[in-house]
Amino acid sequence: YALVSMLAMMGAYLTNWALNYLNYTTRIVFKSCRVLPVMAFRTLLVGQRYSLSQYAAGSVLVVGIATFSMGDAEGTPNFSWAGIILISLALVCDAMTANMEERCFFRIRNAATHAEVMLYLSCFATVYSGAVLIISGEVWEAIPHSMRHTATVPMICTFSVMGYVTVCLILLIIKNFGATNAEIVKSLRKVF
Repeated sequence: YALVSMLAMMGAYLTNWALNYLNYTTRIVFKSCRVLPVMAFRTLLVGQRYSLSQYAAGSVLVVGIATFSMGDAEGTPNFSWAGIILISLALVCDAMTANMEERCFFRIRNAATHAEVMLYLSCFATVYSGAVLIISGEVWEAIPHSMRHTATVPMICTFSVMGYVTVCLILLIIKNFGATNAEIVKSLRKVF
């Protein structure tokens, strides 16, 4: 649980860090490519083999989503090597997270429930995030900000609950249909 939680946090952290070097359009295009690394890591971590035609179908999906996303985005893609490296590392972390959730929690003899996985991943994420906030000093800015702008606190709570429900649903998709299918669902939501 500790490793999977760390990978999930690193994926989010690296994605946000990449935004210092890439514009939002470029981030969306790169994140649209997540299906392919998930397929590759599923082969390595879960043992699922894909045919060339399945990789081709995944590539067509990626191109379609990236094209659709660029048409909806404002501005042109902005490339920076530092940003590309960071977003690529984020994609690797995301791909490993989904596949390790499937392999370690759901494809074992006594499979975990999605609620159990959420509990333990959330506990580790809380500790990791708290440590980062304290070490970076951001917590000392966030608390006074929230006290001055009290309307943000209910919004943060609502966002947290919605995020929790979303992650629960994604874990159920991973448990029942596998990491690659979950990633396809997550990618297609950008189109609709």
